[in-house]
Amino acid sequence: MTTVTGEHWKVDLPDLWQVENSEECASFFCEDGVGTLQISSYEIDLPATNADLLDLASEYIQNGAQTKETQLGDFRGFTIRFSVENSMWREWYLCAKNVVLFATYNCDLSDIGKEDCEVRAILNTLICKK
Repeated sequence: MTTVTGEHWKVDLPDLWQVENSEECASFFCEDGVGTLQISSYEIDLPATNADLLDLASEYIQNGAQTKETQLGDFRGFTIRFSVENSMWREWYLCAKNVVLFATYNCDLSDIGKEDCEVRAILNTLICKK
């Protein structure tokens, strides 16, 4: 298991999963896997609220996306799921203290569910560094 540290968070990766960092986000994938998990975050002045998260996802919610509440490690918020062309997307809008965290996972529609356990296990290890 490898621990990956972002500016505001850290997470544990299972064996065979790798990370690529950019200025915008960290991307996680398994070499023989089917999708990519990405995490980005930012800090705000006041403690983040569910209203802040709903505002970030407002376009999807207005277009009919259903939210499902979730708690992942130190973070709480909600997730939405949708498809675009031949891809399935899952997005998590999360917060802890003054940190807002946005995570996405996408894969081909034909691969839905194949990495759900691994992605959930990764996100369950989220720790807020603030």
